[in-house]
Amino acid sequence: VDADAAVVFVCDVQERFRAVVDGFAHCVHVSSVMCRAAEILDLPIVCTEQYPEKLGATVEELQPALAARRTAPKPKKLFSMVTPEVAA
Repeated sequence: VDADAAVVFVCDVQERFRAVVDGFAHCVHVSSVMCRAAEILDLPIVCTEQYPEKLGATVEELQPALAARRTAPKPKKLFSMVTPEVAA
């Protein structure tokens, strides 16, 4: 892994999806593991939230890892993670 070109993406792991996405707990677990790896490897994390006003914030379980990397979720209303805010 080229650390200068690597990034961990956390896409829309939000509270509202907990009850409706099959396997959500596993998704949260894997996201948590990847965030921990980013911390160990000193990689940046890009986190997005789809329409957080309606769908809620990123799940509480990921908040410590995001805070450790000084990562604030980027709100978006597009279905893609490739938004102007993320590309910047």
